[in-house]
Amino acid sequence: LRGEVLNIAPAAGVDLLLVVHRNHTVAAIDRPSKVVASAHWNLDPPLPLSDLEERWIRPLCDLILFATRSQSYLASLNVTPDPEVPGAIKIFQAADPRPRETPRVYALALNLADHPDPAGLVRSWFELRRRVGPVWGLFFSALDRSDSLLEDRLLGLLAFAEGYDRAMRTEVPLSEAEEKVAKAAIKKALPDKRVRAVYRAAVNHANTKTLRERLAFLIERATSVLDAWDLDSALLRDQLYETRNWMIHWGERGVHVVDETAAMVLLVRRLIVVLYVNLLLDLGLDEEAAARVIGSGWRLEGLP
Repeated sequence: LRGEVLNIAPAAGVDLLLVVHRNHTVAAIDRPSKVVASAHWNLDPPLPLSDLEERWIRPLCDLILFATRSQSYLASLNVTPDPEVPGAIKIFQAADPRPRETPRVYALALNLADHPDPAGLVRSWFELRRRVGPVWGLFFSALDRSDSLLEDRLLGLLAFAEGYDRAMRTEVPLSEAEEKVAKAAIKKALPDKRVRAVYRAAVNHANTKTLRERLAFLIERATSVLDAWDLDSALLRDQLYETRNWMIHWGERGVHVVDETAAMVLLVRRLIVVLYVNLLLDLGLDEEAAARVIGSGWRLEGLP
């Protein structure tokens, strides 16, 4: 970040001030220092504390995790109920998520200093969070908890992928009029109420993209940015789709199901990169800038 202060107005009545500075301490031999960051919100009208955390604090922690690929959590919180009255109330609560040892950040992925309008990028982040909705946290849970079960991470990421694509691409295969005509024809073809009830749920959800189609779009979009990534897009799509179906339904096993540990690790990492690129593009980065982010944040991992 260029400078030590960044002013952002992410929404009407909300002002955010990000402050970064370096603290120096004196030791017997050297002068160690650490970078300290704080965020200051001014809300008009005020918000309940739970809304502040859900709408503004957690997404900011997610942004730090996204940019550094290292855990971020709320360390302390002070509240000033009335700006005209000096003093603040310190809120005591357990850090969430719980602090734990994580690898040192070897390279920033998303660096605000590399972008001409860092405040605009942060505003876009909050807007994207609002647009994506409740599935947002699934991606960051998988990104943050590399020690969790691979199967849980994969299913969470796939649930995010489906919900994310649904939120960002709202068009459906049939128009409202076409869907109405199709439903009427199906109802007429099934005069038995009992039979019609069996198929009603499937018919009501028929006018939407399949997970396979959504994965194909997300993967192709990412690989068009990362043109040096030697990846078989169709194979990755089929592996993700068939592995998910196998884990959920335990029916017929597809030929592309992945269940061996090393292959599952690779599958999860590839899906994370695909989703990461799509998030970058929907934040407003162009393809070249998105490729640079991946080239920085993943350069020691061989992916891509």
